Parts: sequence; C-alpha cells; structure tokens
Amino acid sequence: MNTSIKFMALCALMTLSCTRGQTQSFKPEPSLHFDGFRGPNRDGNFSDEKGLLKQWPEAGPQLLWETEAIGKGYSSPVVVGDRLYVTGMSEDQSQEVLHAFSLDGKLIYSTPYGKPFKGSYPETRTTPTINNGKAYVISGMGDVVCINCKDGKIVWNIDGLNTYASTTGNWGTAECPLVFDNKVIYSPGGNQTTVVALNKDTGKEIWKSPSINDKRNYTQPALINYKGKKQIVGGSCNYYYGINPETGEIGLWHQHHHPQTCRRPQECFSCMEQQRPQHSSWWLRSHRWRGLWFQLDQQFQW
Repeated sequence: MNTSIKFMALCALMTLSCTRGQTQSFKPEPSLHFDGFRGPNRDGNFSDEKGLLKQWPEAGPQLLWETEAIGKGYSSPVVVGDRLYVTGMSEDQSQEVLHAFSLDGKLIYSTPYGKPFKGSYPETRTTPTINNGKAYVISGMGDVVCINCKDGKIVWNIDGLNTYASTTGNWGTAECPLVFDNKVIYSPGGNQTTVVALNKDTGKEIWKSPSINDKRNYTQPALINYKGKKQIVGGSCNYYYGINPETGEIGLWHQHHHPQTCRRPQECFSCMEQQRPQHSSWWLRSHRWRGLWFQLDQQFQW
C-alpha cells in the first residue's frame, strides 16, 4: 500500500476546508496530537479529541492537500504540534525515510534512517514515535534511530538486528518504538534477549531482559498501569509477557499461546490491542487464523 493513501485519509478527518490544489495554513487545536502508533495510549481510542467532524458531508470530507512524495509504506502518519511525520521508502527502494511536513503540506525535510527488509513486503512499517522533540523509528532490518524533529538530523542509531542477534519471522521487523521516561523499548527476540531498553538521549543500553528463546513478532509493546504497578506488555512469536520497566525482569508473567493456535508459528501474532478503560485485557490476532483474548488475573501482584 502506498503511504500517501493513508495520509490523505488522515487529512480528511480534520475539520478544516480548502479547495483542491490549494493549501491553507492553520493553527492546530491543542488536542490535535497523535504522537505515535494508535495514539498516546496505543489503544486506538481518540474519543477525547476535539474539533473532529461529527458527521461527514454527503460528498465526503474535503481534501486539504495531498502528496505522493513519500514513497511506499504501511505505517501511519502522526501529528504533533504544527508538523506531520510519516515514513516511506526512498525512490530507489534502498532506504527507509522519515518525512516531516507542515500542516499546510510543505515538505520540511526527508531523512533516510535505515535499511528496509529485503524479503516479503519490504516497505516501511514503523510509525514514528515523537517524544520531547525527537522522532524514534525502527527499520525493517532493525535499525533503531533517534532523529531531531527540528532539523531532521540523526541524533543516534544502533544496528539492533546484529547487536542483539535478533530473530524474526517471515516479514522481518515491524515495530513502532515505545518511549517513556528516559527509555526507548525495542523487542529483538532471539537467544540473547527478548526486550531491551535504550537511553532515549544517547541510545546506550539501560537494561536487557532475559531471553525466552523465541522469535520476535509483529505486535507493539505497550506500557500499562495495573493495580498500581507499571509493566511493559508485549509478545514474541509464541509467548506474551509482562516486563518490569525499571529492571527488564521478565519474571512478572509470561504465557505460551494455546498450542492449537500456533499452527503456523513462523507467522507470529500481528496485532495486540489494549481494551479501555481497565488496560488489563488484550486481543491478540493474526491475519490468517483465530485470535486470543486474555486478561490479567484480578489477584495479580508483584
């Protein structure tokens, strides 16, 4: 899928108007803030947003502006402040690129940041996470990169795939960085570790969780607060788990998927969705076979 298709859909949701082929600058509402994959809570719930259409016009929302200068990809655009950020492939398909646009459609910069996956579906996957003036992305080959939002310059980058001997399924790395406190979370999987925390300012390793000897999957880690305790919830190809965000301890809990569900373990789970408001239950699903619903035990303590 071409990333520009999704990008146009986002523009159509804003309650602004202009004629086709023209652009109109505007000051975004303070609530117009999509800073990462599926929003700040990674749950896809935007019910608190202001200024969105209550009802679409009969002919559909008016197009504000469009571009086809961002290359192919499967990621989503994010809007923070007066800029829109989106990833796509370079023209020669050799690099993944982060693009920054003003909200009236002017390209501010394009920054190549990493190597795309060379196998099936090689286009960009990562939705950038914007945190404190920095954009964080992960390429299809596991390059974990921090980019200055102001000028598009790379602040730091690591080769996550080789540094942590990451092992993947059929489609390489498809991860949107989880960023909180001073940490960037990356989930390489493999025999060395399951999840690592990197310093968001320097890229230096803060902690490395033990390995559960499983490949990474295509779900996105999430930070939850359950019974007054924070934990990182994530999944590998055959497990889902809870990790202490301060130490990387993976002993909180981890559970093997139901064996009947893993008929094709090389495909792994593709989506893990939090359910609001309790943030203690999730829906895991694959694009080929049935999903799983699971919930933390009400007696859970650590």
